[in-house]
Amino acid sequence: MIGPVRRLARFPPRGALVALLAATALAAAGRASARGTGPDPLGPAYEALDALDYEEALQRLESVLARTDLSAEDRNRALEMEAACRVYLGDREAALAGFAALHRRDPGWRLSDDYPPRVRAVYEEAFRQPREPIRVEIRPLPGPAVRQGVLTVQIESGADAIDRLWLVVPRPAGEEEVRRLFVAAGPSFEARLPEDLVREGRPIDYVIEAHAPSGHVLARRNDRWTAEPPPVEPGPQTFPPAFPPPPPPPLPPDDEDEVEPAWYQSWWFWTIVGVAAGGAAATGIYFGVAGTGDGPRDGSGGNWVVW
Repeated sequence: MIGPVRRLARFPPRGALVALLAATALAAAGRASARGTGPDPLGPAYEALDALDYEEALQRLESVLARTDLSAEDRNRALEMEAACRVYLGDREAALAGFAALHRRDPGWRLSDDYPPRVRAVYEEAFRQPREPIRVEIRPLPGPAVRQGVLTVQIESGADAIDRLWLVVPRPAGEEEVRRLFVAAGPSFEARLPEDLVREGRPIDYVIEAHAPSGHVLARRNDRWTAEPPPVEPGPQTFPPAFPPPPPPPLPPDDEDEVEPAWYQSWWFWTIVGVAAGGAAATGIYFGVAGTGDGPRDGSGGNWVVW
């Protein structure tokens, strides 16, 4: 796919540029009618260019480029027209920046031969410079439909530069590969793998390609589909025998719950025993001392006094 084709129609002699712009507007309107998408979003900008009002055309292009529902091809056309207006206004640097932005989005974009040489010179200068292309990220999404071979992806970045999202499934040698377009499904895109390969249940290698309006491949992601095994029915649950928890340790007894000790273990019993033992010892000492004094003795030689 190339950029919008412009053919010069036969017009009254108002200048080659006026004829070019009128033909461009008619060609764009014809493409919009063929696509059945309604009026060309760039129509008002083409009208301003037809009137040679470049400033007005830039203002209208600014509102067009601010739209979020603009297709990748229409956005490229708007960037191309904006850069051409900069050339006509004599702002070469701004024109180079505009064509450079277009080059990053679609390195394969081709300017129509109907543009005048001074516009083509700026375009070619911008496209000769090597540039980092726009970053496109494609992320597969999980889901129950994957088991049936339905792939769902989400574009994380660079979505407004993508014109087509292709699913490519290589076939065995000698067979033609399968190419299917992803279709929009809300914020994501879906495509189905070949049904015969899904039924076989073997892993399927596939490629997701993001194409710019010119057909240039902006991103390519290789992946593999595997059939998920059916979920295993859970069996009856078994649990170990339940044991009662161990009893808590006994609490220390309070003072009022203390058991009265036996009588021979009480303090008063041993106090009496100690007093009695002390008195007996004192009596024995007294008898020994009295037996050693002088005085009358009995026949055994002792002098005992008994109290």
